[in-house]
This record gives sequence, C-alpha cells and structure tokens, in this order.
Amino acid sequence: MDDLLLIARSAPQAAVLVDEAYFEFHGESLLEHAGPIPNLFIARTFSKAYGMAGFRIGMLAGAAGQVQSLRRACSPYNVNGVALACLPAALADQEYVRQYVAEVRSSRSRLQGEFAALGVPFWPSQANFVLARIGARHADFVRGMKARGILVRDRSSDRGCEGCVRITAGWQAHTDRLLTELHETLKEIGWAERTPA
Repeated sequence: MDDLLLIARSAPQAAVLVDEAYFEFHGESLLEHAGPIPNLFIARTFSKAYGMAGFRIGMLAGAAGQVQSLRRACSPYNVNGVALACLPAALADQEYVRQYVAEVRSSRSRLQGEFAALGVPFWPSQANFVLARIGARHADFVRGMKARGILVRDRSSDRGCEGCVRITAGWQAHTDRLLTELHETLKEIGWAERTPA
C-alpha cells in the first residue's frame, strides 16, 4: 500500500487509479487517501461481495474537484435504473456481506490448502478466487470440471499463465462439492500419477 501512495505522491500530474474490486476479501484500502492526495482515485465494484455482477455498478472515489471534472466526461445515464434501484438494498444488508466474505475467505483457504497438499502450484490469493497451474492438461481439467457441473476459467491464453486455471471460492457447501470434484478430475487427467512439484 505504501508503494502505491509513493507512486501517487511522486507523480502529482498523473492520475493514479487503484482498483479495489476485491477489497472486502482482502481488507486493506487506500480510500482514506483518495481526498487528501488529489491525483489518487479508488474504484470499487458491487459485483463481487455484493453479488451484483450482472448489474455493472460500482463507485469511484477521489478528491471532490477531480471527480467533478471526470463527471463532465461521463454519460448522464452511465448506470442503469434497475441497478440504481437495487443498490440501496444491497448496501443495507451488511450482515449478508460479512457472512459471504467470511465463507469466501474460509473456502479460499481450504482450496489453497488442498492445492498445497496435492502439489498443484498456485498463487496465494487475497481475492475470491485462486489461480493454479494445472499444466499441459489444463484444457482437459476445465472440460472434466464442466462435465461435473463446475465451471472454472481457463487462463492459459493470458500472458504468463500458460497451463493455468482460475477457480472461484464461494459458499462452504459449494466448496465441499468443488473439492470432491477437483480430486476426481485431477485423478482423471493423471495428476495423481505425477510427483508433486
């Protein structure tokens, strides 16, 4: 976080945007600095912890003068009416958000622990997903999970992510099933026959 503040303070003529889409799952924020540092902007979405992905709604925070300048470039109807009508209820239900975030954090920890035990390389996550390197059989893994009713994202075409898949962490009940199907699919593609890295 200090590095991001240093960048913003060192380049006062540049706009610095910090994407805090996964803030609820991580817990650290620069929001309090968005006003005092005039070139710092914080973006958040209600797609993740609030479950409003289809609504395409979020927020941007920054110094009042800077945000007013940005508003001049925005469409007057840049958020749809249905999203605006639903947002107050989502914001009011903080108990749901707390419960869901706790479930995701626990599921994420379980998933990472399972990858570690199986020798599947992964990147420690502070978001609501884990990125793991399945390797050359990644496409077979994605197909195998889909056949079992679980969708995972093939990230192999992303730079530096050859052989990688992204698996979302959610409710504990879903994670129970995910871990069962994960074992079955890895076995099916021959992962169990490999020596863990």
